[in-house]
Formats: sequence, C-alpha cells, structure tokens
Amino acid sequence: MSGPTPDALKPYQVIYPQYINKKFTQELGRRIPISKCLDDPTPSEVFSACTALRLKAVLEPTKGYPASQASLVEMPPVRGRVRVLFKQPLDKHYVRKSEFDTQTRNLVREDIPNKKTLLCLVADEIRKIRARSPVSTAPQKETSGGGGKKAKK
Repeated sequence: MSGPTPDALKPYQVIYPQYINKKFTQELGRRIPISKCLDDPTPSEVFSACTALRLKAVLEPTKGYPASQASLVEMPPVRGRVRVLFKQPLDKHYVRKSEFDTQTRNLVREDIPNKKTLLCLVADEIRKIRARSPVSTAPQKETSGGGGKKAKK
C-alpha cells in the first residue's frame, strides 16, 4: 500500500479547494472572507502551498467535495483534496473521560492557531506561487499539420 494508512491520517485536517474559492458562497462551503479568496484554486496548488509553509500534507486526487453541496453550483466540481497536519495528534494511550474532555493538542507552528488562519495562509501562499510562475491566458493556436487532403505519391 502506498501512502499513509487511514488511521495515520485521522489527526490531519481536510482542505478542499472550494474552501478558498472566490466563486463559492459561505453556504456552499467557502470558509474565509472573499477578499482573501482565489479564483479556482486546484488541489495541487493547495498541496504546494502547504509544503511551502513547511507543513506535512497528503494530496488525495481521487477524493471530491461532498456531492450534496457541489451539485448546487453550476460549475463542474474540482476533484481532489489535501490533508494537512497542523496540530500534533493526541497521545495514542490517552483515553477520553467524556465527550467534553478537551485535551489540548500542541500546534505544529505557533502562528497557525486554527483552521481559518491556515486557510488564509494557504491562499496567500498560492498567490505567491501564481505570481512566481504566471500562467499564459492568451489562447494558443492549434496546429494540425497542414490539414486538407494528402498528396498522392
């Protein structure tokens, strides 16, 4: 089996690109203010941003945003999500005393106290990545190799 086991991924937080997509409303899943959001982020961009922030991340390209929410939007759903470890996992020998028992988990980075801050930092890092490698928006001409009928020999 390649990659971490499902039990090893339990302490990881899930980030869908829709969380930082400008085209989504808060009701459809956007998690940060629209002023900090991006146009159509991809899972690979989110993964690159997390690794640039020096966080452990796992890209899951086959997983998708829940269909019940993504089907409400006219645009095609983006496939893929990223799992990020920004809080240390609970001790494996720790037994919860009740559902109200909140053992504090140490942060991987002190400047990322919660998921909303993480999403804002990921969006800023994607902006930096896009600025370093601009994508050509001009339409490219297709060359078909001459077209028409082939000449007889």
